Amino acid sequence: MSFLRLKLFGRPEVWLDGKPVTGLNNKALAILFYVATSRQTHSREALAGLLWSDFTEQRARGNLRVELGKLRPYFPHHLNIQRNSIAFDFDSKYDIDIVTFEDCLNRPQPTAEQMETAVKQYQGDFLTDFTLKGAPLFEEWQLIQQERLRQAALSSLNRLVNGYAEQKMYDGAIMAVRQLIAIEPWLESSHQELMRLLTLNGQKLTALSQYDSLAQILEEELGAEPSPETKILYQQILNNDLESDPDANALRIEAKPTQPVPFQPLPLSSHFVGRELEIESLSQTLTQPNGPHLMALVGMGGIGKTTLANQLSHALRNHFADGVLWADAAASEPLDILYSWGQAFGFDFSGLSGVKNRAAAVRGMLADKQVLIVLDDVFDVSRIRPLLPNGPSCAILLTTRDLDAAIALDATVLQIEELTVENGRQLLINILGEERVNSELKAADEIGQLLEYHPLAMEICAQRLKSRRRRRLVDMATQLREVQNRLDLEMSDRVVKTSFEVSWQALDANHKKVFTQLAVFKIRPFPPHAASAVIEKNLYQTEDLLFTLNALSLLREAGETHFRFHALLAGFALEKLGNGLFEVNGRMAKYYQTFAEAHQEEYDALIPEWGNLLASMQVAHQQENWEQVLAYGQALLEPWFAQARYVDIQAGMVWVKEAASALKDEPTLAYFEMKLGQVLIERSEYDTAVVHLEQSLTRFEVLDNQARIGEIKFNLARVAKEQGNYETALDLLMESKKIRQHLGDERGLAAIMYREARLWTVFGPDMRKAEELALNAAEIQKALQDNYWQLNS
Repeated sequence: MSFLRLKLFGRPEVWLDGKPVTGLNNKALAILFYVATSRQTHSREALAGLLWSDFTEQRARGNLRVELGKLRPYFPHHLNIQRNSIAFDFDSKYDIDIVTFEDCLNRPQPTAEQMETAVKQYQGDFLTDFTLKGAPLFEEWQLIQQERLRQAALSSLNRLVNGYAEQKMYDGAIMAVRQLIAIEPWLESSHQELMRLLTLNGQKLTALSQYDSLAQILEEELGAEPSPETKILYQQILNNDLESDPDANALRIEAKPTQPVPFQPLPLSSHFVGRELEIESLSQTLTQPNGPHLMALVGMGGIGKTTLANQLSHALRNHFADGVLWADAAASEPLDILYSWGQAFGFDFSGLSGVKNRAAAVRGMLADKQVLIVLDDVFDVSRIRPLLPNGPSCAILLTTRDLDAAIALDATVLQIEELTVENGRQLLINILGEERVNSELKAADEIGQLLEYHPLAMEICAQRLKSRRRRRLVDMATQLREVQNRLDLEMSDRVVKTSFEVSWQALDANHKKVFTQLAVFKIRPFPPHAASAVIEKNLYQTEDLLFTLNALSLLREAGETHFRFHALLAGFALEKLGNGLFEVNGRMAKYYQTFAEAHQEEYDALIPEWGNLLASMQVAHQQENWEQVLAYGQALLEPWFAQARYVDIQAGMVWVKEAASALKDEPTLAYFEMKLGQVLIERSEYDTAVVHLEQSLTRFEVLDNQARIGEIKFNLARVAKEQGNYETALDLLMESKKIRQHLGDERGLAAIMYREARLWTVFGPDMRKAEELALNAAEIQKALQDNYWQLNS
């Protein structure tokens, strides 16, 4: 019997009897990898659907037969291929790194030796660079496995580091923490631990050098600098203040104040009814030790998914000791959601660029926490996937109108239906009072029937009746019937729009105008000040109008300071606004321009408004208000960079460049061209970055702006270094250095020397020259009364 070896960590490799297997395409390999790692027997139908989901069942199964025919000659002893099923034969001779990895860790109490054996298998992410065209379900499975295995490796390495450190077995601890850094190089806590361990192991110089490595990683990958805690640790090592007791060392770094347990759900609804069976089922599922821990509430818009999720969050508050996190998945960007979750636990992730880096930080933060996460109104799987944690004690509840999205996320689905007759009647009683409903019970039941017991539709009609105490329920039923008969809509749409239309008709002219004008915010949360500018009312009048619309369930409160539309109502209001959109959009854009200019250094004020700011800037661009577009760019550029909002910058800079071109403003065009190039460097899009930097360089050469020319060459040197063109990078740095010297720019000169020092560590390498340059740079910084680690290189 032949011996099969599968290496699936890192780039996959397949060996038979010591020889690599070639000639198999990725579809055939995917079948082998899937059955070997899932450890289950799979039906042909399921495998065909996994790999050819866009094909007809007959064609998919035909393709599967072809690929199995390719696999049989290679693996007759390892694949058990039957007429209706395929499985891996685990009685055959094999060595599969992931199987060894999981067998070591899937024990009640794995020993240090077993964990060491496991992490030695981890030589990179699962199936690195392995791609399949036209197989989205396989790709999703692959991504889930990658993250699951990655988190298992990180957890095991952390346990090894802590265990070895407690026993003062520093060599083992150092080896484990270095592997942690190899997996997540930007995770600062791992570098701190390595610095401590190296110092305690008598390797002070190596520990100090590790600080430099961390500083370079943070600067080049995240555009950030080491934290105050790391700087304190550096000074302790430098001054020989680090004690031999690891516990004492931990006390020397100032701890952050204790954070309250985060609880982010919405306030409880005063008229929630029914759903007892759903709450009981969800509670049991989300709190059981072995999962499933990803649940999806699926149903049409307005059916009560959000209200149910919110009610459940409050009910389970005491079960999740580390808190309940909530995110509006439709209205908020993943980057902002991750930032807010970090803040909830006392972390500032604003310096982490890109969703991938920030998501990894949040997963690390939640790895050992018992948290319930609610993702409300999910519509795009790609936006949601980075928000999913992997901690064994985390539970996720999402709401969505899209069943396919829930299935793609491998969630356990609970379909949310309309209210029962009894619960529909109780909803009316909760809002209108028992006496009023019972006095017209027949009309109350007819309202429920006409609205098909749709919660949002019934709530809006009930709130309208509540605001008109003398109006009879039978009159409301008659109006609903008349409006419904006029609407040429699908049944589910007709029910919802009927209630909207009836409530709309009952509004006075002032409230109608306000309701429609607020449609410019769509589903984005907005504060009363912004609404005041849009509807042209003073703040007191605006707040009164907003609370009235909220009381009628035509708006909802979003946190303590903002309001927002339900998605269905936003579309309805926008339809009613019609041709007035251009003018009202202009008022929104003017307000947020003033807001951006007034708060460009107050990040706490800007953070809740990022979505409205970018949308308003886009409005200015669409309306070709070029001066306003430039004003946005000038006000937001620095805050965007400071908060690592590179996607926003990339979009905004395109608009600003178009505005500057239209205004024939060459200096502004050249400047923002340069800033766009810098953003692309941060996003590792080096070739495109060079194009923009060189275009900017040409413009500044015509303008004879030496300072900007020196800055651009400095950035081009960064690109050259990243692409391995060290000689070119050094030449560009020397050109930039001459310009800085000519301009007398000491701070810029120090930054170049520091960058030059780093370059010499790899070019040559010449460590002596690198050390000399770094010391000279430090002297300049000292003369400028600046710290060595604050170099803006």
